[in-house]
Parts: sequence; structure tokens; C-alpha cells
Amino acid sequence: MSPKRPAVLIPLGLFLISFLFRLVGIGWGLPNELHNQSYHPDELVNWQVAQQIDISKGKFTPGFYNYGTAYFIAENVVTQAIAGYGGGPKENDPQLLWQFIGRCQLGGRILNALAGAGCVVVAWLILRRITTMFGAVFGAAMIAIAPGFLVHSRFETVDVFATFWLFLSALFALRILGPSPDSMAADDVREPNDLKDALLAGLFAGISMGTKYTGVLVLLVLFVAIGLTRRPNWWKPLLAGIGACFLAFVLTTPGFLFDRERFWQGFGFEMSHSATGHGLVFMGTPSGFVFHLVNLAVGVGILLTIAGFAGSGYAAYRKHGWAIAVLVFAVVYYLAIGRAEVKFLRYTFPLLLPLALGFGYMMGTARRRGGWGHAVVAAGIIAIAGLDFGGFAGAVRYTQMMAASDPRDEAALHLRDVAKNATVGLVSDPWFYSPALIPDAGFTRDQLPLIFNELERSEHPKVVRYIPNGDPAQRVDWDVRLLTETRPEYVVYSSFEENDVQRLTSVTGLDPGTQSQVDRYTQFRTELEKTYNLAAPFGIPAVPAIHDLMYIHPTLFVWKRKDLP
Repeated sequence: MSPKRPAVLIPLGLFLISFLFRLVGIGWGLPNELHNQSYHPDELVNWQVAQQIDISKGKFTPGFYNYGTAYFIAENVVTQAIAGYGGGPKENDPQLLWQFIGRCQLGGRILNALAGAGCVVVAWLILRRITTMFGAVFGAAMIAIAPGFLVHSRFETVDVFATFWLFLSALFALRILGPSPDSMAADDVREPNDLKDALLAGLFAGISMGTKYTGVLVLLVLFVAIGLTRRPNWWKPLLAGIGACFLAFVLTTPGFLFDRERFWQGFGFEMSHSATGHGLVFMGTPSGFVFHLVNLAVGVGILLTIAGFAGSGYAAYRKHGWAIAVLVFAVVYYLAIGRAEVKFLRYTFPLLLPLALGFGYMMGTARRRGGWGHAVVAAGIIAIAGLDFGGFAGAVRYTQMMAASDPRDEAALHLRDVAKNATVGLVSDPWFYSPALIPDAGFTRDQLPLIFNELERSEHPKVVRYIPNGDPAQRVDWDVRLLTETRPEYVVYSSFEENDVQRLTSVTGLDPGTQSQVDRYTQFRTELEKTYNLAAPFGIPAVPAIHDLMYIHPTLFVWKRKDLP
């Protein structure tokens, strides 16, 4: 076998295994006979935005700029391919339309499965230049099985797609530094080509930015790499990288130039949203600097997170240029997300870069040195196996959840059986977290009149939402009058509706509006426990309850009135 053959077969094998693993459970939550919309709250919006693009007419300005347009362009291509080869929706047949949208959303998810598996290969390509084959395999494996990243690789959202281009940018930026002497690529001899590497690093940074604006920060890897080498005319690749980034951003988000007013509205909304919060979701939680450590502990694993940062830190201490470059990026990026009030787990995905490189470097170095290194290797194997419920064990656990029946479907089937001729009360407006008792509960919030109309027409069971005097403007969540006046035979709500307000019952100094919500919840729970019994929970409560992992497996609580047989 040629000596170069393993260098090709190993990343190819890593890609195929990672991609196939991501296909398991990728159909989670898509439209079925019980519900018309995906159970992911952002997927329908993302698909709708992608349909505002018309490549055949050269229209690349969707009018929505909370994110860049790169992923939506790619998704539009997927939609056109599905419509062309699989048949588009038939006119005047809503059911076939939702089935078509579901196929398109599956196509968008496959894009991300490819991007997630692609990150594994890019991690390998970087690691082969900084460590041994042993270390490179372990570092790439971390990306392959990181539970949070794996789950989001099965969503039709922007985050994994943006991370792939970020990884590619770092790959070419770090090529400027050359390979480490003890790495797989130590014998690779090539003339430095800083200009070419900087152009490619900037190009991919621009695409990442054109998917999600924070991707621009990966240019810091390029800046540090150029600064550490400081070859003659260093400023030329520096300017080339910045220019390529800007050009790629404009090409993937042309609304920056041609739809400026709405671009700055969308961009401003996203910045304001990050600064002000996401309703009750993160209110009363620790600072983002602390919260994201929990996100990493769950989304990657406690041991892998510690090992990854320890490995990168040790490499920086030993003055390895790659480690200094990625840690500068990681520190600045962490400061950016740590200061924000919105703290989704998906915001930590760019930090997988220093984690994977650090872990791979640590494993490769420990094995090469022997002695005490054997203990480090053993600890690394324990970490990658997920004995702390991260790593591979966490990946399998979440994959099983996505492949199994969803709790919202299970709760709906249960209520259609036991409450067939009864009334089921909801504590808030139906949405993605509600049991599938009406088909369009997951519609976008601008379609609430349609949703309320479906509530009115529901039967077997009859589903009700307490609306004072029939005026939707007066409705509030956790209205105790649902229990005292409407008195449905059953009440159902989800962990999405309860977790945040329950947490805030122990928080003091809340603003009056939030305190009013908490007080209503407390009053509602008191009355509920007095007049209803918990009949059946569906889904296993998650501790800690990470919001954007709970999408795939919320807990639904079904309560039955005590005076019923």
C-alpha cells in the first residue's frame, strides 16, 4: 500500500462514518399524519426565507437578514432540485404542500449532515499538521461524536453550516505556519505561499460570515498566523485575506449592498436580541461566561472540554503557533458570546476548533512520550467514550431520542385515546412544544388566527385555550381561570412552558411584567395540584435542561381532573 494511501483513506472513512451517523434520526420531527410543521421552531421560517431567493432570476435578497444568506441560497438550490426531480406540491392540496416542505427540510438537514461530517475531515487535515496519526484520529473523533454538534447536524439551521466554513478558514490560515516537526506532515516540503493561503482563509471566513455574522472572527487565526511568521511583505496576504473575506461575504449576502435598509434592520435586530435576551428562556441564569461552560459540558462532555482546553493551553505554553492562533480566536469569541444575554448551546460550536485541536495534540503527545503519557491516553479514551455522559455515550443517547417516537406524538395519541370525548386545556398558545392535537400548532406566529380557528374546530378531544371574553388580546399564559371556569377534564403542558417560569419562582427583583407571569404560574400550579392529578408524563426530564437540545425530546405533563373516574 502506498504510504500516502492512509492519508486519504482515514479522512474518507471518518467522513463516511460521521455522515452516516448523522443520518440516523435525521427524520426527527418532520411533518407526519399528526402534525404539519416540523417540531423545530426555526425550520419553517428558514425554509420560507430560502423561498424568497430565485436563483434563475438572479434574486439573492430574501429580505431577511438576522443571518447571512449563504445557507438560504444553498437550501433554495436543494428545494429547486427536489421540486424538479421529486415533484413539487400540487395546487390546492395543503397536505401535499406540507409533505413537500418536509422533503425540502430533510434536504436542508442533509446539507448540515454533510457540513458536520466535513468538519470532522477538516479537523483531521489540521491535526495531521500538528500531531501524530493517533492524536489526529482522536481529535477528529471528538468532532464526530460531540453530542450537541451531532444533534444540530440534523437540523435545517445555519449553525453547523457556518461552523464548517469557519473550520476551513482556520485550516488555510494555519497552513501559513507550516507543519509541526513531530506531526504526520513533518516531511511535507512546500514553498510558503502565504498569499494563496490567506486568500482561501479569507474566502471561507467570508462564507462563514455570510452564514452567521460571528464567523468573521475566525480571521483572527489568519492575523495571528501572519503575525507569528512575519515574512517579508506580510501585509500583502493580510490585506488579501481581509479583501477575500469581504468579497465572499458580499457574494453570499448581497443584501448588504442591494437591500441595505432591510439588511441593517435584520442585523440590528440580531445584535439587539443578543444583548436583551430571549424572553424568559435565559432570564435569571448565570452569566454567559458560566452558562456556556455548562453548554460545553453537555454539548461536548466535561472531560473532553477540560482535555481540549488543557491541550491547547499546554501547546500555547510550548509556543506552538497554531495553539496561540486558535486560542486568541477562542478568547475573543468567548468574550463575544459570554457578554450576550442569549446563551444557546449552538453558539459554542466555533469553540470546537480549539477543543478538537487541543485534545488531538494532547493524545498524540502523550502517546509519543510514553510513561505518564499512558495514563493521559487512558483518560482520553474514557473521555471520548463518554463515561461522564458526554462523548460517544451522549451521542448515542441523543441519537436514540431522535430515532424514537417523539413525546409530543405519544402524548397526542394517549389523549386521543383516554380523552376522546373530553376536553384538553392548554396553558399557552399551541406551538412546536404542544402535543400534536391540532395539525398546525407549529405554524409561524403570524398565523395565530388560523391556529385559534383549528382550536375552535377541534374534537376528539376538544382542545381549549382560555381566552377571556373571546378576545385573544386579553389572553395570558397560566391563567388559573382555565381550571376554575373552563374546568377541562385534562390539562397538558410541556417543559418548554414550565421550566423557565418555574426557575424564576426562586429569583427576586424581577421586573413587574415578569413577576406577574411568575405569580400566575404559582397560582395556577396551586390550583392544579388541588383539583388535578398528574396522570402521565411523556419524555424523560433532562438535567440540565439545555433549551436547544430539548427541541428533540421535551417532557409533556398530562393532568387529569380528580373528580373523574
